[in-house]
Amino acid sequence: FIRIREHREGDREAIIAALLTRTFHDRVIVFAQTKKQCHRMHVMLGLLGLKIGELHGDLNQTQ
Repeated sequence: FIRIREHREGDREAIIAALLTRTFHDRVIVFAQTKKQCHRMHVMLGLLGLKIGELHGDLNQTQ
């Protein structure tokens, strides 16, 4: 479990991207507060070449 401190909230996406590309190479679960944040992380991490899935309440089981 990694928690990003309040004064580093603006760096959240960069910190998560760095951790996933440099440190955690196997299976990881990233939680987000909103569906919008979830989708944004999905797009960003996919552009970085990571194999990633997105799961939130607006998706059906086949997605």
